[in-house]
Amino acid sequence: EGQSEKAFGLLMEAFGLAPQSPVVRNEFVSFLSASAQNLLAAGDLQEASLQYQVILNYSPSEFWPLYHMVNLAMRAGSSDVAAGFLERGLRSYPHSPLMIGLRGKCKGSLGDWRGACRDLRTAIRMLPGKVELWKDYAFFLRAAGDAKEAELAETEASRLGQ
Repeated sequence: EGQSEKAFGLLMEAFGLAPQSPVVRNEFVSFLSASAQNLLAAGDLQEASLQYQVILNYSPSEFWPLYHMVNLAMRAGSSDVAAGFLERGLRSYPHSPLMIGLRGKCKGSLGDWRGACRDLRTAIRMLPGKVELWKDYAFFLRAAGDAKEAELAETEASRLGQ
């Protein structure tokens, strides 16, 4: 109802009374996830990062906080931190095409364009309708010097994005 501070206070109170309750923990994580997502969308990367880290303290294998922390750490130029969150994500979700694609982006950001393309191809085979995977694949194909394949990947991303 637009009273997020009050809601947070009530969740903290509930958490203080029943810290082991799976219902309270779930509601706490859900609330922080929505808040962090809003902060991320608003461009407040530092506060979003802090909230994602709080979520991971209470629920260490939550998919989206792990995923976003990898991206946030890469944006901040902290490749070691990104690698740590990515490792946790892949350990919890080894068959996730989004985590595999994210591993490709990490490889590519470190200059391993061929490795990036391999991981992104794998992710695309698993989730062929994901536009972002095709865009990342095209980007790293270009970086690897494969303009023809990059153009095909861009065409597919454009087709899917319509």
